[in-house]
Amino acid sequence: MKSSIFHLARVSALTCALSLSAVSMAQVFNAKTIDFSGVAGNIQIRVAAVPSITVQAPKAGAGFKASVEGNVLKLELPSSASRVSSTSRNGNIINSAVGPGAVAIQNIPGNSSVQTGGSGVVWVDAPLGTIVVANGFVGSASITGDARQANVQVSSGEVRFARAQDARLRVQGAGSIHVTEASGSLDLDLPGAGSIEVEKGQVGKLTATLKGAGDIRFGGTAATARLQADGAGSIHVHRVLQKPVLINSGAGEIVVENGG
Repeated sequence: MKSSIFHLARVSALTCALSLSAVSMAQVFNAKTIDFSGVAGNIQIRVAAVPSITVQAPKAGAGFKASVEGNVLKLELPSSASRVSSTSRNGNIINSAVGPGAVAIQNIPGNSSVQTGGSGVVWVDAPLGTIVVANGFVGSASITGDARQANVQVSSGEVRFARAQDARLRVQGAGSIHVTEASGSLDLDLPGAGSIEVEKGQVGKLTATLKGAGDIRFGGTAATARLQADGAGSIHVHRVLQKPVLINSGAGEIVVENGG
């Protein structure tokens, strides 16, 4: 009996040690902005009532780096980890994602593919009011809680927000951005291929610009709106209180459900 208990204790301790070896110890930072520009990987950010930013990432071998410059916490993932590519049906490489847990998505209407890289995930807990910034992000990211003044550009992959206030969101390459609820002002820009979708919300000013191939959808209510479609695809808005500014010079369409 004692032997069995001792054996179970050894197995439990070994299992715990193996699980802990897969990730680094949590790092704590004081910053007002999280910047994961140029990162390729899987970033999970939770904005909540916490005193400081806590980061937990893949351990040695993943090459993850976090450093503070001024009031900005910069997250970096190297180009030497796992590589994945999103390809079109004719075999041409559209984009590539590099990094642990990277997810590359090519989301062109009628022609989509998803490729997944390694298993590493970067977990971040951030205080309320933390600003999230990313330019040229590749992979998969999720921001839960209240994201304020988010300024995110996706080169390839998917970024999801639970709630976004005063956000500037852009799909530059091939990918998608999804927001459950928006408030404040909202600037949506799609020069690439893919989609930007906002399920609901009340915003003062909505700006939506489509120059690529894809769709922009806003399912909430905007006080004012400037909607411009120069590409192939559509801009679909649920409701605008004042007469919207509509500019359509491409092959796409602009739909405002209440007619403006």
